[in-house]
Amino acid sequence: MEPEYLREAEPFWVGEWLVEPTLNRATKGGEAVRLEPKVLHVLLCLAERPGKTVPREVFMDEVWAGTVVTDDVLARCISELRKLFDDDARNPAYIETIRKTGYRLIAPVRRAHPAPALAPAAVPVAVSATTGELVPDVDPPRRAWWTDRRLLAGLVLIIAVGGMLRYLLSDPAGEPVPPRIVPLTSFPGEELYPALSSDGVFLAFTWTDDPGRYPHVYLKQSGGAVPLQITHAEATDTGPVWSPDQRFLAFVRIHPDQVYQVVMVPSIGGAERVLADLGPRQVQRISWSPDTSQQTLALSVRTGPHGPFRIMQLALDADTLRPLTEPPHYSIGDLDPVYAPDGRQLAFVRSITEGIEDVYLVAAQGGEPVQLTTDSTRITGLDWTPTGDAVIVASEREGTSALWRIPVRGGAAEWITAAPKGAMLLHPSVAREGQGMAYVQRVDEVNIGVLGPGSSGVEPLITSTQWDSHPSLSPSGQRIAFISRRTGYPEVWVADADGRNPFQVTTLQNRATELPRWSPDERLLCFVTREHGNADIYVVNVDSGVLWPLTRSPSEEVMPSWSRDGQAIYFASNRTGAWQIWRQRLGDEAAEQVTLHGGFAAQEGPEGRFLYLFRPDTSGIWRYPLGLPQTVPPDDTLGRLVSLEGAVQHPDSTRFGRPGLSLDLVVPGLDDVDAGNWMVTAHGIFFPMRRGRRTVLGYYRFGDGSIASLRLLPPLPPHPSLSVSYDGDRVLVTQIQRRESDILFIERPW
Repeated sequence: MEPEYLREAEPFWVGEWLVEPTLNRATKGGEAVRLEPKVLHVLLCLAERPGKTVPREVFMDEVWAGTVVTDDVLARCISELRKLFDDDARNPAYIETIRKTGYRLIAPVRRAHPAPALAPAAVPVAVSATTGELVPDVDPPRRAWWTDRRLLAGLVLIIAVGGMLRYLLSDPAGEPVPPRIVPLTSFPGEELYPALSSDGVFLAFTWTDDPGRYPHVYLKQSGGAVPLQITHAEATDTGPVWSPDQRFLAFVRIHPDQVYQVVMVPSIGGAERVLADLGPRQVQRISWSPDTSQQTLALSVRTGPHGPFRIMQLALDADTLRPLTEPPHYSIGDLDPVYAPDGRQLAFVRSITEGIEDVYLVAAQGGEPVQLTTDSTRITGLDWTPTGDAVIVASEREGTSALWRIPVRGGAAEWITAAPKGAMLLHPSVAREGQGMAYVQRVDEVNIGVLGPGSSGVEPLITSTQWDSHPSLSPSGQRIAFISRRTGYPEVWVADADGRNPFQVTTLQNRATELPRWSPDERLLCFVTREHGNADIYVVNVDSGVLWPLTRSPSEEVMPSWSRDGQAIYFASNRTGAWQIWRQRLGDEAAEQVTLHGGFAAQEGPEGRFLYLFRPDTSGIWRYPLGLPQTVPPDDTLGRLVSLEGAVQHPDSTRFGRPGLSLDLVVPGLDDVDAGNWMVTAHGIFFPMRRGRRTVLGYYRFGDGSIASLRLLPPLPPHPSLSVSYDGDRVLVTQIQRRESDILFIERPW
C-alpha cells in the first residue's frame, strides 16, 4: 500500500537526502537541488516501494501514463537520480538495477516529520524520609504563572506576532516562499530582448506595438510606468546590451535593404555611433565583454550568404573582427553569445538545425568549444548567473518551454520555472549584482488559413486558442494533417478539408513533434519527433493511432517525405557528420544513403525518376537524377492560375558535377527558413519567394523549366507553414493571428 506521506506529497528522507515533492527539491547538508518533474516522479515511484523491485512497466504506467516512450527515457531519469545521490551503478547505495526487470531503491526511506508518540507524563520521585518508600517529588502548591492575566496577555501577543511573521516569511509547509515573479512590462505588442543593468534598476528592451512598425530600443526604470524611447531610426533596432560602466547601450540595427550595423548610444539617449558596418552579413546577437581593459564585443555573424553563423570578436579600438568559433559547415551555426561575469569565457548556442541546439562554452580569446548540454532541443536564450557557476537557459528540454539552471562544472540541471499553457519563455537577462533575472513570456495565437481559387485574402480554416501550424494537405485534398498545442504539447492532428471534425492522432506529450507528411494512399503519416532533443522519424496509422519509429539513431533525422510508391521514406540525417539524404523502406531496419554532396530536404519527382532536394550550403532547389529518363505529362497549371508577373523562362541552370553525377539548380534563391515549405506535384514545384516584407507563391514548371509568380501570400512564420494542393487551387498557410510578449522579473532564482 502507498504510504500516506507520499500520497499527501509530504517531505521524506531517502538516505541522507531530504526530498520535498511540493517544491521539486532535494536537500543535503544545506545544499538544495531542484529536480525535474519526471525525475521526481520516478523517485516517488521507487520510494513508494522501498526495497522492492519496481518493473519498468510500472514506471511507464505511473510516470508516463498515456505516452509512448522508450526505456531510454526511464534510464535517463535513473541516471539523473544517481548523479544527485553520487551513486555508483556497479556498487549502489541508493538505486540498484535489476537486470531485464527494473530498479530497486535500497537506501532507507523515512518520514521527514514523524508524528510524536503519546506516552504518560513522567513524574519525578523521591525516597520518603519516614517510610523509605518511593513518593512523588513535588513542591508545595504555588500560584501558576498562567493564572497571571498580564503575563498571559503578553504571551498571547508575542505568539500572535511570531505566528504572523512566520506566515509572511514561509509557505504553509514551513519552507521559504518560492522566488516571486512580477511583471516589468505589460505594454501592447511585443517587448523582447530584455537587458537588466548591473544593479537591476534599469531595463533596456526592444518594443513595437504594431507589427507594421519598426521595433526600437527603450529604457525603463524600476517602478516607472512610461519607458524612454532611445532609438528612432527607420530601421529594426534589436538586442540591446549594456557597456561595462553602464553608460552606453549597444544594439543591432537592420536597415530595410538588409544592411546590418552594430550601433552604440548613451543609455539616456543621444548621439549614436556606428561600431561596425557589416553590410549584408547578418548579425544575430551581440554581447559586451565585462573586461574594461579589452573593449570588445562578441557577435554572432553569418559571414556568407549560405554559411553558418560564427561567434566573432569585435575590437572597438581597432575596428576588427576575429573569429572565435568554427561551427559545422552544414549547420545554422553559433548563436546568442554571452560573456561570463569575469569575461574569461563565452556561452553560446550551437544550432545544427531548427530545434536541434545545445549550449557550448569557449574561451574569450577563442579555442576549442566545450559542450555543456546534450539535449538537442530548441533554445530561446541564455545568460550567466552572477557568480558565473551556472548558465540560465530557456529551452524545451522536456517538451515544454521552461527556464533551467545548468552548472558549468557538472551536475544535474535545475528547473526554475515553466511557461504557462500556450506560452513560451525567451531571452533571460541576469542582473550582475544578483538581484534577479528578467525574461520574456510570449503568447502566440497561431492558426491555419486557406487561400482558395480567385480569393484575395486568407480565410480562417483551423483555429483554436493555442498554436496550430505545420499544415499538410493529403494528396486527394480531402484531409489536413497539422501540429497543434491545444492539449499543452505539440501533437499530430487531422481534420476534414474544411477544417471540421479535428481529432488527435498522437499522444506523445513531452516530445517536440513536427512536419506531418501524408503517404500516397493517405493511410499513414510520417513525422519528426524529438525525445530529449534527439530527432527521429515516426510513422502513425491515422485511423488506428498505432505508431512506430522508422529510425532509431543517436544522430538527427529530419525533413521526411514519402516515395511515390509509398513504400519508402526519404529524410535528412547527419549520421556521417554532414547533412545527407537517406532513404529507408517501411519494415527495413537500415537506411541507404542517397546523396554524397549534401542535402537537407528531398522529394521525389513524377514517377520517381528525379529527386529534388534542398542543400544546406546553397539557397535553392536542385534536381538529382535517380537513373531513369523522365517524361513529363502536359501541364495546364499556369493557364488555370492567375500569374502576377507571367512565366519567366529560367536561364541556363547551374550544374554541379562529378564523374557519373550531375546536379541542376532548378529553383534559385529559396530561403533557408523555407526548407520545409515547398511541394513537388505531378507537373511542377510550388515554393515561396520572400522579397523583403513581401512573399509570393512561386511555381517551377517541369515541362519547360519556367518560373512564375502566382499569387501574393501573407507573411509566413520561419517554420514549415505552407501546403499547396496538387492542382494548385488551394493554399494553406500558417498565420500569426496574435502575438503578445511581456517581460517578467524573478527574484534570485539561483
